[in-house]
Amino acid sequence: MNWEAVGAIAELIAAIGVIVSLLYLAIQIRQNTASVRASTYQDFTRESADTTRHMVFDGNLLEEFTPILQGARGYDPGQDRRFALIAGLYARNLQFGFLELRAGRIERRQFESYVSYHAESFLRIPAWSQWWKLNRKHFDEELATWIDSLIDI
Repeated sequence: MNWEAVGAIAELIAAIGVIVSLLYLAIQIRQNTASVRASTYQDFTRESADTTRHMVFDGNLLEEFTPILQGARGYDPGQDRRFALIAGLYARNLQFGFLELRAGRIERRQFESYVSYHAESFLRIPAWSQWWKLNRKHFDEELATWIDSLIDI
């Protein structure tokens, strides 16, 4: 066997090694992407769950918010500061999810599931709509337009 044949075989083995390495990296990147998406979605939903959990377990807060949540009275910026903070937390979390969706780090079906389960009923509370009208300027414009369409502004 001559040296040219040995060199050609070595080049072929090296080329196969590069292809195998690229396939391995592609699989690793795909797994990492799925992991990042799952983690992002978990962070996104955990915030709302924590906020809701706080409201449920704080009897005074739940009692204070019940008339607002049931639509028995509207939002009063001077009187309802705690409600404003909760509304802001929900809106910021919704913005986080919206921006992550736009960046491709969570899937549309995950975002829509979150909105339909956690946010949609909250967004349609008249007091939240009143709060939103006063505060929408502090949020991403594309998100604000989308929320406006949900609450029929």
